[in-house]
Amino acid sequence: MTPYTLRGFIYYQGESDDHRPQDYYALFTGLIRQWRQDWGDDGLPFLMVQLPMHRYQHDPDTKNWCVIRESQMRAFRMLRNTGIAVAIDCGQFHEIHPKNKKPVGERLALQALSGVYHLLSEEEAFGPVYRDFRYRDNGMELTFDYARDGFVCHGEKISGFELAGADGVFLEARAAFEGSRIFLYSEEVSEPVMARYLWTNYGEVTVFGVNGLPMAPFRTHIF
Repeated sequence: MTPYTLRGFIYYQGESDDHRPQDYYALFTGLIRQWRQDWGDDGLPFLMVQLPMHRYQHDPDTKNWCVIRESQMRAFRMLRNTGIAVAIDCGQFHEIHPKNKKPVGERLALQALSGVYHLLSEEEAFGPVYRDFRYRDNGMELTFDYARDGFVCHGEKISGFELAGADGVFLEARAAFEGSRIFLYSEEVSEPVMARYLWTNYGEVTVFGVNGLPMAPFRTHIF
């Protein structure tokens, strides 16, 4: 394809190497740098799709896709002129090729309109993205980027959050929206140390921004 002129890249990849998720960040960032080098422009926009939910019925939940999603978000944060379309709610159980592709295209368009053409604000282009936490009242208070207007629950209750103490055993946590923050607590984890959200290959997605975009999955500590 080189040296044809282009404005940037949009990237939604297969995962035949998902059995070694620990290598993904190095390989993915290397790919971005190499493509930019090939085109002679180290600032070419690179817009990626974060992996949706997926698990085959017969497969155990090895959480390998969780690590890949985390690596994709890390690449977005670490490399300039990148964008990320969070598609966590666009997957299908036991189907590697989800049929509802329209939201993926629309969210990539939002990323381009915001980060490349500067026609939208970041608040319009992103759902909530985890930023930081603090310990409070035997729980954890989480702060987010792109959550100025708060959160919306799609479903009967807020789900997908877990807390762990010093033993590293994660248990289901209750969550309460507090404006642009979320407070997590659990009677079973009296002294929480770590939190995570949707740390599963496939599960229900319930937390969205007011703009209708899903909150990105995360964990507070990377091992």
